[in-house]
Amino acid sequence: MKRVSLAAMAGMLLLTLILAATSVARGRTETLPPGHYRLTMNEIIRQNDLVVVQVDIETHGVKVVRIRSERPRGGGLGAAPETVVAQGANAESAIERTRLTIVCDRLTWGAGKNDGVKFMLDLKAGGQATQSSTGTTPEGKSLKDLLKITAQSGVYLNETQTKLVAFGDDSYTVTVETADN
Repeated sequence: MKRVSLAAMAGMLLLTLILAATSVARGRTETLPPGHYRLTMNEIIRQNDLVVVQVDIETHGVKVVRIRSERPRGGGLGAAPETVVAQGANAESAIERTRLTIVCDRLTWGAGKNDGVKFMLDLKAGGQATQSSTGTTPEGKSLKDLLKITAQSGVYLNETQTKLVAFGDDSYTVTVETADN
């Protein structure tokens, strides 16, 4: 009989949860006010060693959704939203969707006394963009200390930066840029 390690089972469970959450139908009937977008924050996993949050971004008439670091030269991600037309609806009422997955995972190096931490942003729509960083966990800090989800589900104004998440000494914002720019 083949044995499966606890870490392998946890990894399979995580993958199953993420796939199940991403396959859930995301149909909405509410329309967006002109010039606005909707964030829907879904906390998938919150444990001492792992946090997974999915952010659904619904837009209309948008060129690109950008996730930016507030650090100088901190980088960021951008993706054109994927257009979804509800059955029986016309193209003018189409909603564009983008999904951001935020993952923060505590790592054990094995040799050192400080654990490591991995932070990842994965932006999916018509394409995919990923940004990640790995480092050591500061002495006495937990994931709760390092990761703060600052945005809440709601409707926000296009073309303005909305604080989304803070990790360590860096913060990330979401900006929805319209096709007019």
